[in-house]
Amino acid sequence: MNKKMPRTPFSTPLSGSARATEIRIRNIMSGPKKRPPLPFLILVFSLCIFCGNIVSCQVKEAEPEQEPPGISQPDSSQQLPDTSGGMEQNTPKVPDPAAPPAIDPDSAARAAYAKVLEDLLFHRNLPDGQNGEAIFDDMSENEFALADVDGDGREELVLLTRPVIYAGYWGYILDYDQDTGAVRIQFDGFPSLTFYTNGALAEDDSHAQGIWTDDFWPHSLYRYLPETDSYELAGHVSAWEKSVSDINEGHLPPFPTEKDKSGAGILYYIHPVSSYEYLNNIEERIDMAVDQSVYLEWLAPIIGDAQPLELEYLPLTEENISRIK
Repeated sequence: MNKKMPRTPFSTPLSGSARATEIRIRNIMSGPKKRPPLPFLILVFSLCIFCGNIVSCQVKEAEPEQEPPGISQPDSSQQLPDTSGGMEQNTPKVPDPAAPPAIDPDSAARAAYAKVLEDLLFHRNLPDGQNGEAIFDDMSENEFALADVDGDGREELVLLTRPVIYAGYWGYILDYDQDTGAVRIQFDGFPSLTFYTNGALAEDDSHAQGIWTDDFWPHSLYRYLPETDSYELAGHVSAWEKSVSDINEGHLPPFPTEKDKSGAGILYYIHPVSSYEYLNNIEERIDMAVDQSVYLEWLAPIIGDAQPLELEYLPLTEENISRIK
């Protein structure tokens, strides 16, 4: 019987492709969110090639990495004791994905979106104005989808870029301004996103160093603000799973079962920004951990009964761009 908590309650992949489950956000700071400049990414990529080896860290859906000495992750082949405390009764039901709302295509918007995609495909120009000539190889690794992802009655262009260097992975939600005829960046971040029928957005962290979880992946949640046609950060969530402590006795502290009032085998950390500084010592990890009931109460006004949207992603090719014109 599966007693595991989903990585994010009510979360499903952005698209049906195997590649699309690759990851969601990088750190969200209090200032403007920026990807490292492309010259820096090119330098890092060159150093990686020169060195021949890189030290791996925990990245979402990346190649299996070497765990730190003495720290193990739960193995599904091991027969672990049932420590869920009735967790299956506390696990939120994952709703079925929903199709995006049907929208009549706007020919001017589609032409503008096609131009953005062609600039990337043929000239390696990214929506933020940077040129990625040195970091892109197979352009079909990038994907895009057209859908009304925020519920404003217009199609947005969702673009997920995946260059040859992981640090350059980036995603964009692009919106067409009917007054100016320009395409603007409505949101950008790590290209592992989940959209919801109420306009909310979830973005996974690109890395999860120091997080004591196996199934749950840390992520940020955003509300959609229709009055400004923008997204507002609601908070960042990480967790501590009991199963990870149980199989790492002597290396990790015991799971604080006294705080797990729901018996779910997982505790949560809800923070205003994507930061792990508050988990620097065991006292803070225990003091700031909250029960699943607290997490679900916080989650309810953000997600509510909304369903995740299932988008149709297309590889970035000339043929697929012609399909949206």
